[in-house]
Amino acid sequence: MLIAAILLFAATSAPRAEPATACVPADAMLVVAGYPPPDRPGTSSPASQPDSQLFFEQLLTIAGQLRILPPQARVAGDIAACMPLLARYPYAFALMDITARPLPAGGHRLAGMQAAIVFDTGGDNRPLVQRIRQLLAAYTNAELSRLETLASDGGTRYRLVDSRLPDWCVIEWGAMGRRFVVSIGRGAFERILAVHHGASMPLANDPWYRSACGLARIDRAYIECFLAAARLRLRLDEAVAGRPREVMQAIGADKLDRSLLTVSADARAVRAHAILSVEGFDHDVVLSEVPSADDPAAAVVPPQARRFGYLRQPLAVWVRGVREAWFASQGPATSEVLRNGWGRIESEYGFCAERDLLAHLGSRLIVHDYPPHPLHIPLLWTFLIETDGAEADIRRAIDGMMTAAQAALEAKAARESGTGIAPQLRRTADGIWYLQLGLAGPALAVTPGWIVVSFSPEAVRENFSYVRAAGSAATSRAVDTGGPGR
Repeated sequence: MLIAAILLFAATSAPRAEPATACVPADAMLVVAGYPPPDRPGTSSPASQPDSQLFFEQLLTIAGQLRILPPQARVAGDIAACMPLLARYPYAFALMDITARPLPAGGHRLAGMQAAIVFDTGGDNRPLVQRIRQLLAAYTNAELSRLETLASDGGTRYRLVDSRLPDWCVIEWGAMGRRFVVSIGRGAFERILAVHHGASMPLANDPWYRSACGLARIDRAYIECFLAAARLRLRLDEAVAGRPREVMQAIGADKLDRSLLTVSADARAVRAHAILSVEGFDHDVVLSEVPSADDPAAAVVPPQARRFGYLRQPLAVWVRGVREAWFASQGPATSEVLRNGWGRIESEYGFCAERDLLAHLGSRLIVHDYPPHPLHIPLLWTFLIETDGAEADIRRAIDGMMTAAQAALEAKAARESGTGIAPQLRRTADGIWYLQLGLAGPALAVTPGWIVVSFSPEAVRENFSYVRAAGSAATSRAVDTGGPGR
């Protein structure tokens, strides 16, 4: 939820004639909708796209064609290259169905899914079609892939079937009036088409959603996230008995029925809050706020930052919750193996994550866009994580974890052969850890009162002066572990 609250915060609020949720079914389990402003670079035509974004997309395409990057990096790069499309058009992503099946040896595997993303292109589909063609060239195989052309809604839609994928994993795309739809899963495209033709109620007309929109002042939001938690739990419990409920319990959401998260802008600051429906009662919860002048958060946000988000929650509680949720999702046997393996890593590399790191986390998480990434890639921002200033303990934990990861990457590179560039973890003379994959980044460092994470070592250094100026105040006070508004 916190990650969703800061997603794409570099945008600003935008008026809209029709909500993106008008094109997805009301019985969807998860819907994420975004509204880039009309004056955002790249929203009008491919020609207006920033040169840096075009260069980034072309660079990734060439790297993929030449097989320079390892497979995992190529997939991640192709996903990153698609991100600018979310800043070009209003969109709505909908997860409409999902199920799993048990494996004979234990565990579960995805057995089916229906999902779609709908872009309001106004009929200008060229950037989407071009990107799809690039992905088809990179990932399809004439012997294993079959591309079908179908008549749909007075136009043409395409269906990709690949023998390397499960039977349910059918990918379809095509125009639908002023919108462009990309779907995955058999029947997913038809469910969006039913909403388009008025045969199925859209989420925008759902009574609870409409009421929550009023509480959340949805007209000011540029991103929203709707979750039908009870419906999702019920669906997954049919195949993964008890596991989804255990995951929800680990993050304190086992009684959540549904929720609506909204993100909007207040000058430079990002505001985020959620409407939570729990056992029949709706709760309005502030997630991201504007810091007061005497708040330590105000001192560490560079004045050059165009946007920043300030989340005030007990960070260690959230980290523990996510950790336990992940263990719960793995099942008892796998969870025990993972816990034992982590214990051996802590013993071998001389640290204790709970004692040396989590015990020293504060309640403030700040995300801002200074320095700006040269290629303006979404999510590559600066993250400031508050601590109580116990640098020696925190550095011992960070160094131990990074050294263990460094050894694992080196061992993996030694086992595998190929021409791809192997990622490496490195540490600078001034104590900054960073991932080297052709370019240097992302990176992190421990400073008085804060852990600084950014897209490169130099980006981390550019934030040192601000966090160090506020460091003395952070170490001289008791860390506030309260929630929003305290």
